[in-house]
Amino acid sequence: MSEGLKISEHIYNNAPCNDKSSFSDFNEISSFFSVVSDDVQKLWPLDLSDMGYKTRYEQAQISSEQMGFVQNIILEATVFNAQESYLLKLKMTFDDSKIKIAHESLLQQKGKRGNNFANSIIKQCQKFLTSYDKSRKLQKQDEASEIVLQAHSSLKSTPTLLGGYLWANQGFDFASQSELSSMRKIFKRFLEEKNISITDKDLSKFTKPCHFAAFGCGVQAQDNKGNNVHLGKAFMLEQSWMAQWKTSRPQAEEKRYASAYNQKGILPTSRRRKAVLRLSKAYQNMLRKYYNQYASKSSKISTVAAYKRLALKQIKQLIEKIR
Repeated sequence: MSEGLKISEHIYNNAPCNDKSSFSDFNEISSFFSVVSDDVQKLWPLDLSDMGYKTRYEQAQISSEQMGFVQNIILEATVFNAQESYLLKLKMTFDDSKIKIAHESLLQQKGKRGNNFANSIIKQCQKFLTSYDKSRKLQKQDEASEIVLQAHSSLKSTPTLLGGYLWANQGFDFASQSELSSMRKIFKRFLEEKNISITDKDLSKFTKPCHFAAFGCGVQAQDNKGNNVHLGKAFMLEQSWMAQWKTSRPQAEEKRYASAYNQKGILPTSRRRKAVLRLSKAYQNMLRKYYNQYASKSSKISTVAAYKRLALKQIKQLIEKIR
């Protein structure tokens, strides 16, 4: 954002010139963000101009809840450049003095997949909230600002909705303990279907979404496009879960994993391997145990299958010659 530019100015400067029926009054929006210091306003997450993106706001509507004690703003915007275009919708709430950003949707309208735009926008939100919490000098009783979203996914949809897997790689935690417990039960059944037997003791080492996403033991499964993927990805591509990220505990395991996974300049095929090294030793040892147990079997099965395919191909070629 330009030096000295306010969030309200960024919204109105990049809104439709005539029809502002979906926008609250400029002064009302300015008042809404007045508790955010000028230094923090410079970090406004919907300004990605330093990355080469432009922002066009479609909606900026303020409303109140709980007898006016809680205020929120619904923002809908298109973020785009010459090659890409994304439509996103979020709800920002001031509850007491903390900020809660609920990402309601993120839709890619144009461009190639794999640009990791989700990481770009989430990193901006995380930087904004972290700076905001530092500016208000959190006390022990104060709640940390947070990002919440539903990591929605479906392996059977076309195109595949990557949410369940994607957000697990962005430093998010489960929103509740019950959600984690449910995920463990589903994961155990999923592995049993793949002839992988996991003990309850080892399953207890899965405490974060990234633990499920990172799991691999040399056995692969296919996504809806027929691509072979590791079991953790195949599993999370089918899951939907409520995700939460807070400014507190910056060295939490899921955040360390995300930092390594989204590091620039590394090959996509190396991301998971490098990120796993940031997880606990207990998890790494467990992963190594299952890899040693199942990878060699998987390799032998793949080798036998390859020989069978080669033999069938040679037989077909021989039959064609005879004809």
